[in-house]
Amino acid sequence: PLFLWMFKETTGDGELPANRGELLRRFVRAPRLLGRIVDQELRRRAERTLETLAWRMQHQGELEIDEEQLDAELQAVRGPRSYDLDEMRSQLQRTGLLVWLGEGRYRLLHQLVQEYGAAAHLARLADCAGQLPHLAQQEWWRECCILALWLKPALQRADYLLGLLGDASVDLRVRVAAAEVLTQVGDPRLVRRAYAGGVEAIEPPMVPIPAGAATLGGDDPEAYDDEQPQCQVPVAAFELAVYPVTNAEFACFVDAGGYADESFWTAGGQAWLRGEGKLDPETEEQLRRLFRSFSPDVEGYIARVKQTQALDDAAADGYRAIAANWTEEQFVEAYGAQILGEERREPYYWRDSRFNGANQPVVGVNWYEAMAYAAWLAQVTGKGYRLPTEAEWEWAARRNVRRYPWGDAWDPGRCNWRGSALNRPNPVGVYPHGATEDGLHELAGNVYEWTVSLYRPYPYQTSDGRERTDVEGLRVLRGGSWYIDRDRVRCASRLRNIPWNRNNDSGFRLARPSR
Repeated sequence: PLFLWMFKETTGDGELPANRGELLRRFVRAPRLLGRIVDQELRRRAERTLETLAWRMQHQGELEIDEEQLDAELQAVRGPRSYDLDEMRSQLQRTGLLVWLGEGRYRLLHQLVQEYGAAAHLARLADCAGQLPHLAQQEWWRECCILALWLKPALQRADYLLGLLGDASVDLRVRVAAAEVLTQVGDPRLVRRAYAGGVEAIEPPMVPIPAGAATLGGDDPEAYDDEQPQCQVPVAAFELAVYPVTNAEFACFVDAGGYADESFWTAGGQAWLRGEGKLDPETEEQLRRLFRSFSPDVEGYIARVKQTQALDDAAADGYRAIAANWTEEQFVEAYGAQILGEERREPYYWRDSRFNGANQPVVGVNWYEAMAYAAWLAQVTGKGYRLPTEAEWEWAARRNVRRYPWGDAWDPGRCNWRGSALNRPNPVGVYPHGATEDGLHELAGNVYEWTVSLYRPYPYQTSDGRERTDVEGLRVLRGGSWYIDRDRVRCASRLRNIPWNRNNDSGFRLARPSR
């Protein structure tokens, strides 16, 4: 209700405020709130009073204030032009921003109004830039710090924002907000460069990974059957990208006409581009198993899925309708027709504001799209970019001794998983304390990452065809995602998926030969 009221009061010209800070500022100044005070000077002082009052209450950790404290704040901002304290109190109450609770107690209209007022006061302080990172370590100050980032243009510098998002002591949502502001001012990590023919691309920062014998799978209390038996695979030296591929990077491929040039695509990808193709036997069997898993007890299936995945009501109703009305054959035929029978020229969630931030990982891309992007960037730059193999991915993440990229002990604050409650992919780099010792970020959580490898049981054999790209079949993704439970963000955990599936938690990371 509060936000509906805010939008009603602030969108009289039909334009939404540019950001959350501007929304709160326009709301507080709206005609039915501070705008009720006709005298401009008195209105200005009333706004300053609101801000200093909110600042004091925020520092006290309180949502209420007594009359003596209120009078002290009214006095503090009165300045050389005298006015009656009772008159200012009356004016603020008339705006609705100050609420009398009885028995000499007051509060502001809403906690969010208090947080906005404190943020506006913080933004006016000369040492705002120095205070904010310390305040942002406390959850109580989270919203104030986020609003201050939007309210004070002097904070909107790339170096300052990168410092915030890379500071593990800062509250997660403040780090995310800093990354979102960074997209507005220009993320220096995502600068396009012109190559031959005027083609623009963004090359990712890479980390050298030494050669070694990668240990895959093995005993673990949370291990799944496909992680057994433990095996060792020789891995040559290579390089792996610091971050998964972002929307800004993938936009270069889209803008360059990558979807129209079939030379970058595998044979299966070309068929998918044209809306042709047919289900390979392995994928068809996967769909049949899926139908058999939910159709006998659809409510039980929905309940189980909701324990580990973000299944919304519409998707749940879809399962119910299919279970009630379709046969197994109809399900396989319809699913295949839906995926294979449509032409695609951009990622599935490309226009969804929840997923399309410039420095968020690109999602809604299938294996064919990931492979095509890698082939395109390799041609543009001449540097051999590709998807990593499953063995390379686990070697880089685990290095044989780590359960998680950061070490052996689980820490829920080091990655974006279901328990983080962000409910979307995070901008890259906001989990600095979740990186490997080599400096690889977000190998756990955020988005699943396609590998080049076909899904095959262990022991892993490089000679058994699992790394072929000209064969259709299920492909392996690694790393877990933003709505997956902790057991799936372990370095050894494996996920198989149909190569033309485009999920909102699936992206990819690039590898290239060692230089």
